[in-house]
Amino acid sequence: MAANDSIEAKNLMDSALQIFTDDSNLQSRLINSYITKIRKAGPLKQFIQVKPDNLRPGTPADNPFFSEVVRAIEQQALKMGYVVVAVYTLLDFQNKALLEKVASVSTDGVIVVGRFDERMRAFFDRTYKYLVYTGLNAMSSDIDQVISDGYAAAEAAIRYLYSIGHRRIGYIGETDEEVRYDSYCDTLRDLGLPYDPTLVCSCPIEKKGGFEGASRLLASAKKKPTAVFCANDITAIAVIQCLLQAGLKVPDDISVMGIDNIDVAQYMNPMLTTVEVPKVELGKNAVRLLIDRIENGKTIPMTIKLPYRLILRESVAPPRRSAAKEK
Repeated sequence: MAANDSIEAKNLMDSALQIFTDDSNLQSRLINSYITKIRKAGPLKQFIQVKPDNLRPGTPADNPFFSEVVRAIEQQALKMGYVVVAVYTLLDFQNKALLEKVASVSTDGVIVVGRFDERMRAFFDRTYKYLVYTGLNAMSSDIDQVISDGYAAAEAAIRYLYSIGHRRIGYIGETDEEVRYDSYCDTLRDLGLPYDPTLVCSCPIEKKGGFEGASRLLASAKKKPTAVFCANDITAIAVIQCLLQAGLKVPDDISVMGIDNIDVAQYMNPMLTTVEVPKVELGKNAVRLLIDRIENGKTIPMTIKLPYRLILRESVAPPRRSAAKEK
């Protein structure tokens, strides 16, 4: 790096933001793009991006949902005169030396993509003046956050399946402190449907977890579900693959529905019915909120809720008459 590039990098470090992520591949891409932008853009203000989902095992390194949110953060930050200078995963923070290194960098704020635990909250509070969270699971009310309500989105999915005749609706995804699962349980109760534990499979919300979860559900269910709601699209896509390999037809035998509306969902066969979450707007609004805090100061915690919408495609259909009549 040339001498003037070093000066520009130092200037950037005077006003920095951070982002935490669970995506190691994305981390490399963003750090490389940051270095390029330092050389081209001159003395912008500094933005460190952190996209951490959390410390859950099995979190994928190539989750399209997080990739889209982080890409939007990077682009919006640059548009507003800031640069994303680093991306970390929460798994990285198991390394004490890295924790100390991150804490030693002077930064103005952090964006966290995906929920985090109290231990990480304490670290963020010690290290950063401003924190903005974005995701589907609402956090405590004292945190600035930009969310698309995962609880309400899951409820909309279950009620849609119910509206077209499904009564045995399974769930595949995480269950521990997961609002989409909580919504599944609550909505079944509100609709007067029994909770059947053999129709629920707790698994990491990624490809392997979804495939194995569907396999376990087929093996353990007293009666096959007529529909399965999955906690995200990656899981739903893997569930469809498992069902097809098992000789079942989607949606003729079992309907499958996800949440996110990642880009690949529209190219599946069958095309995936899902609940669209505004991933780009989550990232953009998180940046706007954090920069507003940095430049204008914080008053009271703010929660920005963004809408979701049903995307009806081919993987969901009314249950076959024979299946619908089964009790």
